[in-house]
Amino acid sequence: HAVEDDRFVIAVDPGHGGIDPGAERAGLNEADLMLALGVELAAALERAGMVPVLTRTADVFVSLQERMSRARAGGA
Repeated sequence: HAVEDDRFVIAVDPGHGGIDPGAERAGLNEADLMLALGVELAAALERAGMVPVLTRTADVFVSLQERMSRARAGGA
C-alpha cells in the first residue's frame, strides 16, 4: 500500500491520450480536456486531504491494463 495512514487513495483516470485522442470538435480533443480535468480533480482531492493517483499525466496512450496497474500500485 502506497500510503501508510488512513487517507483515501483515489485513482483519477483521464483516459484517451497519445494515439487515442477521443472525440474531436472545433480544434479540441477529448484526451486534452480529460487530462486537464483530471489534473484539476487531483489537485482538489489533495487539498481535501486525499491522495490522488493519476493514471496519466501527459499526452500519452496508456492501455486499460496499465491504467489498472498504476491505480493498484498507487494504493487506490
